[in-house]
Amino acid sequence: MWKVRSIRHLTIGAALAGFTGYGFVLWMPTFLIRSHGLSLTEVGLVLALMSGIVGGIGTFTAGRLADVLARRDERWRAWLVAAGKAGYVPFLVAFFMVDNLTLALLVLAFLNLWCAYHYFRAGATLREDQIAINGPAQTALSGTAA
Repeated sequence: MWKVRSIRHLTIGAALAGFTGYGFVLWMPTFLIRSHGLSLTEVGLVLALMSGIVGGIGTFTAGRLADVLARRDERWRAWLVAAGKAGYVPFLVAFFMVDNLTLALLVLAFLNLWCAYHYFRAGATLREDQIAINGPAQTALSGTAA
């Protein structure tokens, strides 16, 4: 499968996004405690609500938007992921520069919304490419298709 360019690019991109994203998530509680004076309980509540509710809305919205735009051009599915990643960067920079807690949490909400735009597509693309390479029957027998 590594010979297929789209799978290779998807794998490398997802690895890089995961590496930075999970690092950010692991460091986020420490940053909120040290920079904004939140307690562990407050950090847990804020991050759970932001990730669960706002991230869920972002994932649903991105998937729905991709379906609508893909009716015109299938490439929108990939373009939307790229737009989500590019849109994430300005909010990330702003989040670390803001001193006001309320404004920082608002920026964090947009971060979670934009960040979710890549989740809806990576797994589906990998499965579609795998089915195209192996065929539906072989992919189903291998247990890798959902």
